[in-house]
Amino acid sequence: MKIFKIAFQIAFLLLPWATFAQNLLQDQEGFSNIIVPSTLLNLDITNKVATFDYINDYSFSSTENLIYGIQIKGTVENDAGVIFTDEKIASNSSLDFLFGYSTKSKIKNKTERLQVLISESNLLTGELETSVKNLNGFVERIDENLARKNTLLDVIKVKSSITKNIVNTEVITKHIKALNDAYKSALTNLNKENDKIKDNEEKEDGLKEINRLINQADPAYTEISNSLAIMLNISKNIDKKLSEYNDFDETLDFYRRRNLFFIRGGFNGSSFKYDSNPDAITINDRFEDVTFNGWNAEAGYNYNRRLTYFGMSLSSSYTNNLPGLDDTTFTLKTSGDLITDGDFSTSKTITAMSGMFEKFIRTSINVDFSRVIRVNKKDSLYLSANTYLRKRFYSNTTNLKNNTVLGVGLNAINSKSGSLLGGIFVQTNDLSGVNADIGSSLGERITFGIVAKASFKATSIRD
Repeated sequence: MKIFKIAFQIAFLLLPWATFAQNLLQDQEGFSNIIVPSTLLNLDITNKVATFDYINDYSFSSTENLIYGIQIKGTVENDAGVIFTDEKIASNSSLDFLFGYSTKSKIKNKTERLQVLISESNLLTGELETSVKNLNGFVERIDENLARKNTLLDVIKVKSSITKNIVNTEVITKHIKALNDAYKSALTNLNKENDKIKDNEEKEDGLKEINRLINQADPAYTEISNSLAIMLNISKNIDKKLSEYNDFDETLDFYRRRNLFFIRGGFNGSSFKYDSNPDAITINDRFEDVTFNGWNAEAGYNYNRRLTYFGMSLSSSYTNNLPGLDDTTFTLKTSGDLITDGDFSTSKTITAMSGMFEKFIRTSINVDFSRVIRVNKKDSLYLSANTYLRKRFYSNTTNLKNNTVLGVGLNAINSKSGSLLGGIFVQTNDLSGVNADIGSSLGERITFGIVAKASFKATSIRD
């Protein structure tokens, strides 16, 4: 198809001016209405869909942007092995252009908000210092004479004080482990020594003594353990506040909210060999080379706040049900009578699509939601958890009924360097089963997809 060849020529012309990439989700058709600046090649290996996205922006001011881009998409509907033969490939392709207007909201009262974080962190630091003093004061009040007579209480007194100049989560965690290990070791040694006693009465008396020591040491051990648990919780809250401060400080010029209005439209086309007349007695009469040309139109809105993305759009397209047709291979054998010592025959294999082919207008209400989750900020590795809904309405068709598509997926994203990443999704093409009795008009009811992503430059994600 000419549209397919022209599309990929445009794609390669655009590559040298690529900006940054990775889109957050796509459905079985390679569609998403969440628009992010991108230069990316998506390969849905399972459904044999290749999508190239180039989306860029031009700034009018610090808060206003013009969004423009192009999307090229190609799908192989029959066996991929046909590509390596002289058989005709059954394919869908589309070429769409995008234009949009984006507004961004600045962070407000940033100085005051930073000061609040600093004040909260200082308040927690004061609470931690007070807790350390209280703990050390409690340990000092443990009776020295009593501790020397009680091995377990002696371990508690020696190991419980915190003498570090800087007390943080790591220090408290190590201190708790050292105290617990020392207490457990002392108790184990007491039991080992008692096990060496051969006289049963003495051994029984030894067990009673060990229980007495435990009961004597237990109140102090419980008090100190509770104090350390409180200190650890305070320290973790300090770490959280410091992390919020660092993240906030690094993104003072980042705009936390974005509103985007866009329109997208273009052309779609299909080309395949079709088993149009099953009763015909010749190849030429039975099989037809079909070329279809259609169009796409869409208007939508995006909202983005930090790591949350929401998109909705209304789209319409003049398209067909090629994905729902069956891929069938036919073999024509011709016998010859010139060989006297056996049968001689030649064969020709033809791969064609069979079923009821329909052209129609499909209108869709599309809703996409993506939540990006930070996995490792140091390595700029993120996951996007996605869900999407398509409510579809059909006209000019005798078979298809209005239906709903629902899908969920997970994508890996690297926001620092271009790399080969990917994702998975599961989609139901007919949620309520209204077209179940029509056979394969919509393809498989449940679709599983594995997507590989080759990004030419990585997406900038700020959280």
